[in-house]
Amino acid sequence: DGEYRQLLESAALCIARGDARGLTRAAYKLGWHAGNLSAPIALEAALRLESMGRANDLLGAPEALHNLERALEQLRNETSAIY
Repeated sequence: DGEYRQLLESAALCIARGDARGLTRAAYKLGWHAGNLSAPIALEAALRLESMGRANDLLGAPEALHNLERALEQLRNETSAIY
């Protein structure tokens, strides 16, 4: 829980700084976590962010990050209801 929040913060900072390379790294790690949790919506959002970083095209990155945050929050709510 704490690690993915740090990665989200890192991604937001990278977007604000225009650091496409840093965004790529943060998004890759977030995608890895989403994949391990079998969370396809979050994985798709992370892959979109990673792709934007690789292409050095951060124009839609704030919206993509918001979508990823929503997907992870939904996942968190669903899993907390189970446990």
